[in-house]
Amino acid sequence: MKQHSKLYYLLFLLVATGLVLSARGQEPTKTKGTALNTVTASEPDSVEILKDAIVAYLNAAADYNNYFISAGTLKETLRKNNGADLVIDIRKQEDYLNGHIPDAINLHLKEIGAKLDKIRAAADGRTVVVVCLNGQGAGQIISLLNIDGIKALELKDGMGTGKDSKGWLGAKFPMSTEPTPMTDMPPVAIPNKAIDQAVRNYFLKLPPPPPHIIDGKDLYDKLAASPDAYVILDIRKPQDFENGHIKGAMNYQFGPAIAQNIDVISENAKGKTLIVYSYSGQASGQVISMLNTIGIKVESLKGGFDAGWHKLFPKNMEK
Repeated sequence: MKQHSKLYYLLFLLVATGLVLSARGQEPTKTKGTALNTVTASEPDSVEILKDAIVAYLNAAADYNNYFISAGTLKETLRKNNGADLVIDIRKQEDYLNGHIPDAINLHLKEIGAKLDKIRAAADGRTVVVVCLNGQGAGQIISLLNIDGIKALELKDGMGTGKDSKGWLGAKFPMSTEPTPMTDMPPVAIPNKAIDQAVRNYFLKLPPPPPHIIDGKDLYDKLAASPDAYVILDIRKPQDFENGHIKGAMNYQFGPAIAQNIDVISENAKGKTLIVYSYSGQASGQVISMLNTIGIKVESLKGGFDAGWHKLFPKNMEK
């Protein structure tokens, strides 16, 4: 895990500093604390900086298991070295207090932007593992933390409900009901202020729950009423796409295929809402938050293709 973390850190530090400096010709900040750059993601140079970071993230996805960590792997890591990972649980406070991963801290999704400096400091030298109920919310966080220079993974299948075999609860792994506060650590430098500002803005401007997530039935009705208002991106494997997909969807598998076609996706989504779906919604969560920072209006299909469309509309698919 230590070797993994070092490689991971180097990758995103290079993205956030080297690529950005070559694009803008400026020195990395040596200022500690919460000072923010006034550059916004709407400015052309900032969009290109963000796009470079997103492309690097997607190109490296396979090297990091698509940024997932299984409940079993996390349990073993914490057993061998308690404190090696910073676990952030973004579920509702009442759910967190009813039982959470030992030593996990509880932050609401919308708190991430306001507490980004504290997260960066607490995560210095560690991997952040973000946990939610089923993974869709966690995905939105971990991709943005990574492009902002904070190494992060999402817990595969989230905490789960305990009613099935998925997630931490389903595996019946150890739980705690004692809340863990975030430890205040000395502030660390922000690798690139333009990226950091865009990441903060994403979380500070989140819509009401579920943020940037659309229900399958709602999507079905909207597509029927205004089909030209939407563009659909299927990020599953090509063979699964060929076996059945939402009518009219384009297919770029999560990872390098999206990186290589990010301009095509952006162009197709101009003036429309882009709907992204994966198998369960976890990978699409990662994609929608990143694309949002470069000005694309985008939403993730709740439950992904399996539960969010195929289960609801098994006969309404295209092959």
